[in-house]
Amino acid sequence: MRAPSIIVGWMLVSFAAGCRATAGAHPQALAMANQGALYLQNGDSARAREAFKLCLEYSPNLDRCLNGLGMAAWQVGQLDEGAGWFRKAIRANRDYAEARNNLGAYHLERQEYGRAVDLFRTALGIDPGYQDSRYNLATALLRQTRRLAARGQISKTKPLLTDAESQLIRLSELAPLRADALALLAAVYLERAQHFAGGRQQDLERARATFVQCLQADPQQVDCLTLGARLAYQRQDCDTAAARIATLRTVGTGLQALPDLPKKVQACLAARASEIVALQSRWEADASRGNLQPLFDLCAHFVSRKVVDEAQAYCSAAMDRAPQAAGLRAVYAQFLVELQQPEEALAVCEQVLRLSASNEPEAVTYCAEAVRTLRLGAP
Repeated sequence: MRAPSIIVGWMLVSFAAGCRATAGAHPQALAMANQGALYLQNGDSARAREAFKLCLEYSPNLDRCLNGLGMAAWQVGQLDEGAGWFRKAIRANRDYAEARNNLGAYHLERQEYGRAVDLFRTALGIDPGYQDSRYNLATALLRQTRRLAARGQISKTKPLLTDAESQLIRLSELAPLRADALALLAAVYLERAQHFAGGRQQDLERARATFVQCLQADPQQVDCLTLGARLAYQRQDCDTAAARIATLRTVGTGLQALPDLPKKVQACLAARASEIVALQSRWEADASRGNLQPLFDLCAHFVSRKVVDEAQAYCSAAMDRAPQAAGLRAVYAQFLVELQQPEEALAVCEQVLRLSASNEPEAVTYCAEAVRTLRLGAP
């Protein structure tokens, strides 16, 4: 999980959050505050520091410049010094949400999660729309959960995960396209699935759906891709996990968060290859005894890998032997649509709709919509 940025939230021209402290501030102090903020944005911490110091010469207790000195220190890795300035900014203005968030980030870096949570909550109490503080609060809650889980205190983690989930759902309402928040929410679902078997499948599905939203918001978001690789591996979808890892290698970052996963995925692919060979060698014998599952698995495997000849061969054999398998036909029809074979897909889905009854309503719903769409596009 990436460290939260304390610089996000610095308002260049708005002084609303520190209005009590800035009322009556020297005009030149406010000008220096703006100048220091510009230097910070450009990564020039030395000039930012000088601007904020000059600001304080005009208005010695101006919260914005106290906080700015903290951010300038943080920018060059002087975290303890930065924390001192953040504390001074809070003393100058108890209602300064940004300084509370920044001090919370300091305690988060020091793994002092209880103190960090308190500071992020008070920042949100001052400014409920402060997105970064809400994100940081959820991060602190998740890290606190992992510490408790490592100590074997699993029962204490559920309310923390529920709180983190609530914070991130609210954040997704405030910022629907914030990919890092969606990635963190999916991580919360995965964490809960790992510790609480009762809702495991529901949380895995929530994680999958949230991951899809994350990729839609930003297909190159590193947290999304690392999470997607973890999620695919947990679902034993080793092909997808391998694809996510390959994308991370292309992006050039993110694999450090998955130190052991590439080897595990390669082992999974090797085992899967051996399993497929075994299925290919025995499916006919199993089918003659009434066990069609190996044949179904071969169809699904080659469809997912988009190996056309094998997918068509095994799926056709499976449909011949299991004429009532609506779900199998729907999967194959979707594959044919992807191959741009609409006439064949239409024929397969029409067979689904002619079935006298089916306990696979999702397959029937898909085929009904596919038939309607494919007929509209027919010449």
